[in-house]
Amino acid sequence: MKNIVVLGAGFGGLKAALKLEKKLKTFLSLSDSASEGKEDWSVILIDKNSYHTYTAALYEAASAYRWRGMADTKKFEETLAEYVCLPIKQILSKKSITFVRDSVSGVDFWNNEVKLESGDSVQYEYLVFAFGSEAVYFGIKGAEKCCYALKTLEDAFGIRRRIEEVFSNAVKGNPIKIVIVGGGATGVETIAEIATYTRRLARDRKLNYTDVHISLLEARDSILSSSPKKQREIVVRRLEKLGVEISTNTRVKEVAPSCVLFEGGEKCDADIVLWSGGIKGPALFFAKDGEMKGPEFNDEGFIVVDKFLQAKGLRKVFAIGDNAEFIDESTGIRAPATAFIAEQQADAVSENIMRASTSQPLVKYSARTPGYVISCGGKYAVAHLFGLTFSGFFGWSVKKLIDLKYFLSLFSFGEALTLWLRELRLFTRND
Repeated sequence: MKNIVVLGAGFGGLKAALKLEKKLKTFLSLSDSASEGKEDWSVILIDKNSYHTYTAALYEAASAYRWRGMADTKKFEETLAEYVCLPIKQILSKKSITFVRDSVSGVDFWNNEVKLESGDSVQYEYLVFAFGSEAVYFGIKGAEKCCYALKTLEDAFGIRRRIEEVFSNAVKGNPIKIVIVGGGATGVETIAEIATYTRRLARDRKLNYTDVHISLLEARDSILSSSPKKQREIVVRRLEKLGVEISTNTRVKEVAPSCVLFEGGEKCDADIVLWSGGIKGPALFFAKDGEMKGPEFNDEGFIVVDKFLQAKGLRKVFAIGDNAEFIDESTGIRAPATAFIAEQQADAVSENIMRASTSQPLVKYSARTPGYVISCGGKYAVAHLFGLTFSGFFGWSVKKLIDLKYFLSLFSFGEALTLWLRELRLFTRND
């Protein structure tokens, strides 16, 4: 049995497994002995969770408004989970893909073996790393302990609970201070949605919204530094209209339970500090004595890959998405850590694995993106697509159509449309 093993069921991993399964079917249908081929090859997807986290909706879950008819927090969070955690069993129900729910404890690259925490192991003919990433705190004192990151659904719930707690305990006339560190796309989308969410909370609790102070801190000289200038300017105006104070060239030195200290000696009080300051490779990549032996890593713990997305020095190992460092030859910079790029790389890797299995030359990967769509609170988004920049309700509509397109790639038309419409109804209660 020749196994193609995919580690991680995020955007890249799930898409890679689905693409590989489809390509294998085509390959087997063209082979002289389809029955023999079916016995020889299989696609195995491994993830510690039974669900695929739709991370593009995490900032929505972190700021979803719990209306008066949904008084029970647990029930409300279960409802949110239905639209963020998509069951892998349902996605793969009609696919010839073996799903293994387990955590990976290590990889023996010399014997082509994935070791699992349960004690089992899986042999591979080809291996795809698609673990995603973790938050990195750059050694800033107190940051990991005192900040709320947004990488999982539980992170989103933690943020919601803390914000509700702060508003429930608030005294009229006393300031409420919310700070987010990091002005990338995740930071901007999160803080914009929180700005609209907290307006509802303030009104419900009969607080003055003028007492709510929301700050976005960025170490660079501008937020969304990789976005086009026009898109960036529109986003800044939108955030300012929502009451978000943007501080650029601001480097955090320390985070305490109730304040953030800057390198210049200043500080700002904070009831809650959110962290969106950067990413690093998964913890699995770092063994007790340094790092996982086999792949080449960069300083941030990402697997270094070549132009074919192969891990350098390992012919049968590939890496895609956030856990890979692919340097685009045309720009000289790392491909952005976005869902679109992860899915694009999944397409490229699935093609190259099938080529490698039939001794065909591999295809060079080139990072291509049509642009970016940044949600900015409420039914408002700023898009830069195919050289055009537009914003407002039209931008928001495009963002939601992108969500629908993604759901259609996983489910039947009826299932995808139902999920999309219910999600739309749930997450627009802030607006």
